[in-house]
Amino acid sequence: MRKIRWIGWSPLVLISLAGSILLANPQPARGDRTGYSEIVLIFDRGSRYLVLHEHDWSERTQKARWETKDPFSDQKTYSYLEVIDDTNHTRVFRSPVPALTTVWLSPDQRFVVGLSRIKLYNPVQLVIFSTTGKLLLRRTVDCHAAKVSDSCMESVTNLIT
Repeated sequence: MRKIRWIGWSPLVLISLAGSILLANPQPARGDRTGYSEIVLIFDRGSRYLVLHEHDWSERTQKARWETKDPFSDQKTYSYLEVIDDTNHTRVFRSPVPALTTVWLSPDQRFVVGLSRIKLYNPVQLVIFSTTGKLLLRRTVDCHAAKVSDSCMESVTNLIT
């Protein structure tokens, strides 16, 4: 009878292999202790328009966020963008939007830009609206695909930093 001898990998080879894998992928993987759960109201104001954004990412809206996949759905009541004409205090438009962390009104007051650092339940991180309410652009921001910068990192669940 012939003996078959298995030659296992030595600990040195395994350590070298693990080190090579870590060096080949230098992007850190980070997990969060808890997901994003803020209720936020942000605004920007020009000479004519007031831009408001509110989102409720608290535990109270978690089920609705899970069920509503389209961030622009009319069923979405937990996150909106609103433009108010300050000259006559009337609402120009109110639209469901993804959770935003920055809103900006262009100097000529023709465009509203919304940016988001939130990824969890939030597939869109960049929106541009006209101040009349037309959605002009919606984009997902992905550090790695877009090659935003060498210092751009995404956590596993929710933030772009």
